Amino acid sequence: MVKKNKRGVQPVIATALLVGFAVTVTAVVMMFGTDYVENIQRKQGVSAQLDLDCTNVKFEVTSVTSAEISLQNSGSRDIDAFFLKYLSGNEVTQNHFPLHVPVGGYAKLPSSPVGGGASGEIIKVQIVAKIKGGDPGKVQPVIRMCGDSERMAKV
Repeated sequence: MVKKNKRGVQPVIATALLVGFAVTVTAVVMMFGTDYVENIQRKQGVSAQLDLDCTNVKFEVTSVTSAEISLQNSGSRDIDAFFLKYLSGNEVTQNHFPLHVPVGGYAKLPSSPVGGGASGEIIKVQIVAKIKGGDPGKVQPVIRMCGDSERMAKV
């Protein structure tokens, strides 16, 4: 009777199983990784566009009273929100106002912090415009503060 050596088959099967497992894991990682990379690329594109759009954001403070600050959007891009820093002596209070102002439109912002926060008299208010961009159906909107649009209002 002739003995058959079956040992040579086991390493071949083990190698084939390992290669199949590696290919499957790679395919799964690529499926998830592709979506992740595409999402990052979209956000980078939106961010770059917002940087360019910030050059078109301008507003002018038209009047200041003890109750409110009036301003006009004098740029060529809608403003989606404002960031205000209230300065009183050594203290700084910050507020965000989601207020859409179209090109040529007017807005009124409070000249004192909403909800209090400042213990002394408000001396100055620093105002910075914010814009929003992105495809709402595909990525979370990106909000950019346009530092070049910064204005100071003396209260």
